[in-house]
Amino acid sequence: MNAALEIVLALLLSTSSGLQLDVEALADRLANADVVVLGEEHDNVSGHDMQGRIFKALAERRPDIVLATEMFERDVQGVLDDYLAGRIDEKVMLKNARPWRDYKRFYRPMVELARERGFDVIAANAPTKEMRTLAFKGADKLKPSRWHASVSEAPKDRYWKLFQEAMADHAGVGSEDSIYGVYKSQCMKDDTMAESIVEYLDARPYRRPLVVFLCGKFHSEYGLGTVSRILKRRPLTRIEVCTMVSAEDPTEIKGKEYRDRAHYIFAVPAEPEKEKKTPSAKAKKDSESEDAGGKIDKSDVVSIVAPSSQPTSRGVPTSGPTTQASSGKGAGSKPKPPVDPDARPALGFMPQYENEEDGVAIATVVEGGPLEAAGLQDGDLITAIGKAKLIDLEDYMNAMEELRPGQKVKVTYKRNGKLTKVDVTVGSR
Repeated sequence: MNAALEIVLALLLSTSSGLQLDVEALADRLANADVVVLGEEHDNVSGHDMQGRIFKALAERRPDIVLATEMFERDVQGVLDDYLAGRIDEKVMLKNARPWRDYKRFYRPMVELARERGFDVIAANAPTKEMRTLAFKGADKLKPSRWHASVSEAPKDRYWKLFQEAMADHAGVGSEDSIYGVYKSQCMKDDTMAESIVEYLDARPYRRPLVVFLCGKFHSEYGLGTVSRILKRRPLTRIEVCTMVSAEDPTEIKGKEYRDRAHYIFAVPAEPEKEKKTPSAKAKKDSESEDAGGKIDKSDVVSIVAPSSQPTSRGVPTSGPTTQASSGKGAGSKPKPPVDPDARPALGFMPQYENEEDGVAIATVVEGGPLEAAGLQDGDLITAIGKAKLIDLEDYMNAMEELRPGQKVKVTYKRNGKLTKVDVTVGSR
């Protein structure tokens, strides 16, 4: 890690002029938009910290701000509204709003700022259960519902090609038809989130709120996904897209290389989940119990470099120089074999894309892979990886992003109705 990162709070670079900006200057540029998209890598602490800084800076500039989130689903909007209005406490909200598992760590600060200042929060996403029906049973089995978009399209365009690449990278290659079913669900989510945002804006013509939209960056990069679907419904909407990019040394990231993906990028240190911290004793104990539209103006792509961060035992980032790992030369220690920093984590199986149960079903266990070594078989249903419960392939992909090759993790699977936990050493590909 470049030592210079320890003293850089935020470095923004314009690829056209070389102009350096800070978060405040970036917020000045974003503040006149109708929608600001903060595309994220879901597990990056530094990136989420930067999201929070940008949101707070925008809140200082626009008194009428709305926080829209992929992380809450449409059918819990009433629960969120009751919490923001003070009619229920946080405990009740968390119990009923189905927040993402990292809500308290990553998203709570922004929701609490919205609550403190009287901002609305849009639960923008479609319910997971409905999307699983669409993905695995087909559109004819999806009942009409106000909780998902009334109209959705899934053209086989550039977005489709990018989706195929992403699915192959995470979960092996299934048949095109089976992957296309999951893609239709992805597009429905994009259409639902776009519809949620546009309906909010259109229902309030007497206001001009700034919507700050939090989503996984795949939903917004290249002006595709949710971004293109907002513009299709509301063509004159001014949208600014920011996307998160992580690297071991963020100063080596060149904004110009990402100018087709977003108006701005914030480059942050690769998250320790990828350089992986050792689980605490408590954690161990817990684990055991298109071109579809949406063109992007390329004139001002910038990079933001956040301070390096390391999680404490409670997952709270702390700034400062990265502690050097032990050399391994102490008594009784053995040097660890080097790990390819570019290697991607893998469990060694092909999924069943048509699975209808909660979890990820195994179509084929790869011979000689980590799951075969742990005793898993074709037909088993993986229900959890570590503490991450799996409902569908999206949960699986998010869980895998937090692992590294060589790490040991508890995998919970179901066979003949019986749940079993096994230790699995994560492989690579």
